Amino acid sequence: SRNEDWLKDRWQAAKDMSGAPIPGAHWVEIDLGRRCSVTRVVIDWEKAHATRYTVKGRSAGEAAHAETTTLAVGEKAKVEKFTSSKRQHVVHDLEVVRTREIQPAVEYVRVEIDRPATQWGSSIWELRVYGSCEAQPHRGLGEAQPHS
Repeated sequence: SRNEDWLKDRWQAAKDMSGAPIPGAHWVEIDLGRRCSVTRVVIDWEKAHATRYTVKGRSAGEAAHAETTTLAVGEKAKVEKFTSSKRQHVVHDLEVVRTREIQPAVEYVRVEIDRPATQWGSSIWELRVYGSCEAQPHRGLGEAQPHS
């Protein structure tokens, strides 16, 4: 069928190629591979974007449902819209929320989407995370440890 394996170039919370949204909240999470102090997050959405979302971070070893640190909220994004190679983009540029305390280092960054901003499901072309990271990747629970 023409619609088999239709989603190869982006993450999307939609039922099919028509873009019909999947009901409810959704999230996508990336593993940074090491502990990082995140300063900025850029989300390159398709036209099917969201404005009601939160960017959160968590440490390794914490379960996916563990308590997270809020890094940014969608309503505060600087927004740019453009079209390239027949693709529509809605780019959200977010500065990480600063608190009085030291910003914790995180290994996972998650975009938690409350609901889409359009009649379609949410769709992300690219998610970029900026900041500074530890020189060596943090050893996770499933990785081999050297013996001394």
